[in-house]
Amino acid sequence: MSRRLACAAVLLLASAAQSWAGIITWQYSSTLTASDGTDTFTAGSPDLHTLVLATVGGGNPLTPTSGNQSFGLGGITGSWMVTPDQWWYAEQFKATIHITDGASGLPGTLTFFGDATSSFNTDLPLEGPRTDFSYTIQPSFTKHDDFLDLGHHRFDVHVGDDFDATVTVSELPNAPEPATLVLAGVGVAGALLARRLRFALASPSRRARNASTEVTSRVPTRLNTSFGPG
Repeated sequence: MSRRLACAAVLLLASAAQSWAGIITWQYSSTLTASDGTDTFTAGSPDLHTLVLATVGGGNPLTPTSGNQSFGLGGITGSWMVTPDQWWYAEQFKATIHITDGASGLPGTLTFFGDATSSFNTDLPLEGPRTDFSYTIQPSFTKHDDFLDLGHHRFDVHVGDDFDATVTVSELPNAPEPATLVLAGVGVAGALLARRLRFALASPSRRARNASTEVTSRVPTRLNTSFGPG
C-alpha cells in the first residue's frame, strides 16, 4: 500500500511541476471554405453591373503544440469578375478551428464566418458591366473572438481579417492551483516518509509488540456456544 501511495505522490508532483512550468499541451486543426462548404463565394459588387467571385483555400492538419500559439488560416486564392446574373454562389466564407485539450482529451470546435467587399481601383465605368477593371477585395470576419472551456483550461481564440488566428491558453478559475498540487504531493510523500522513519526508529521490543498486536487482531475470537449441561 505504501509503495502505491508513493507512486501516486510522485505522479502528482510530476503533474504539478508541469503545470507550474506553464506547459499546457493541446492540438489544433483548421479549415477555410465558403459557407456552403465549397471553395467559391461572392466577394461583393463594385457596382450594380459587376460581381466579384473569389475562391478560398488553406487550413492546418492536426498539429500538437503547447502554450499560446498563432497560425495562419489560409486566404483568398483567386478571384474574377462576372455579371450579376451569375449570383448563385454563397455570400460568405467560414474558418473552422478544432481544438483538443491535451490533459483531458476533450475536443471543441469554433466557426468564424466572414464576408468581403470589392471596389474598383479606377473610376467607375459609365455604364454596363466591365470585367477588365482592376479591383481590390477586402475580407472581414463578422466575429473575431470566441473561446472554449475544455477540462481545466480555457482557450481564447482571436481571428484577424488577414486570416490569422491566435490562441491564448490559461487555467480555469476552478482548476486546482499548481502550488496546491505541489503541497499536496509533498504532504503525502512526507507522511509516508515519517511513517517509515517512526517504524525504523522504534525499539525491537516495540516492533515485536506491534506485530503481535496486529497478528492477534487478525485471529477470530471463538464464540462460546455452550449453554449448560445437556
